[in-house]
Amino acid sequence: MNLQVGAGEIVALLGRNGAGRSTMLKAVMGGVVRTGSVRFGDTEIVHLPPHKVARLGLGYVAEDRSIFPDLTTQQNLILGEKPGPASKNAGGPFAISDAYALFPRLRERAGAPAGALSGGEQQMLAMCRTPCASCCWPSPPGGLRSCWWNRNSTSHWPSATGCM
Repeated sequence: MNLQVGAGEIVALLGRNGAGRSTMLKAVMGGVVRTGSVRFGDTEIVHLPPHKVARLGLGYVAEDRSIFPDLTTQQNLILGEKPGPASKNAGGPFAISDAYALFPRLRERAGAPAGALSGGEQQMLAMCRTPCASCCWPSPPGGLRSCWWNRNSTSHWPSATGCM
């Protein structure tokens, strides 16, 4: 497979169930065995483990949401912060304040256990727990109204690069 996503692009990877969309995204992130070449910017990442790929700014939002249901919404967001030398602030390239700007409902539910959130709110939380320059979603985020997604999908992320 040969796929290139340029800066500022949003790319959709289409196919029926079982066609390998999620597996391809997991391969990019290092979640499954991969061969060949996988580049992120100018960096070859095919031999990097997932945590090092994530440190480069590439993130994967799993379909199962992967939140911590017994922690509060804010505690889940704190776990997603990734400070580092390239950070524009202590919270990394995508801070909790950015999550609250993107999804004001998360601020309202900051003290609520994440497991008590609605399905759409849990999806918002899962998306914001993956602070990155480029995010990969195996399928369009469920539980979010399409009018919200069309209006906000590129306006608050650190860059508009992504793959679905």
